[in-house]
Amino acid sequence: MVKHSSFVVLLACVAAPAPAQSVPPEIAAEQVRIDFDSGTYVGTIGNSPMQKLAQSFRLYEAGPISHLMLPLYCNNSWPLPTTASVAIQSLRNGLPSGRTLVRQDVPAHVLFAYPNPATPRDWGMRMLEFTSDWTLTPGDYAFVIEVSDGACDILYGPSGDTYADGEAFYYAPLLWLGSPWRAWGRDLAFQVFQRPL
Repeated sequence: MVKHSSFVVLLACVAAPAPAQSVPPEIAAEQVRIDFDSGTYVGTIGNSPMQKLAQSFRLYEAGPISHLMLPLYCNNSWPLPTTASVAIQSLRNGLPSGRTLVRQDVPAHVLFAYPNPATPRDWGMRMLEFTSDWTLTPGDYAFVIEVSDGACDILYGPSGDTYADGEAFYYAPLLWLGSPWRAWGRDLAFQVFQRPL
């Protein structure tokens, strides 16, 4: 009887389902057209005010954001920044609200591109991975890009509305009252990856 019971327990353990594997990320939002003939920077150059950029986007499913892909390039032609940061924010009146839902800091050297100096066509997309698994519900959001202690170059999409579910914004706190974010009239080049629930 003892042997029979042990066999049943062993059989039950062998037949138990394996733990579920993590769901692979899927593209949730994207605008991948890049204007290689122009670009701008994120961060601070000399005594200029800090420049930030943002892009609003729409999620159609619930789940955490796993990573973003951006043509963001940090090299040593500017003062080499220490950190590039990306934050997912809610929107207020269609603009980034300042309410951060999830944020990730990335060491700037991870965004270095070779050869150095690289031309814009050498850059490609860089991955900024989120280590938090904060679940976002379907709706409209924005990712905000900041760089500390220096600047990084970034490419953007062609002029015009190339992503129908959102738009790009630039940060201009010294020029207007009210929200510091202003619509840019174009979109960033980006991909948002999400792990659906």
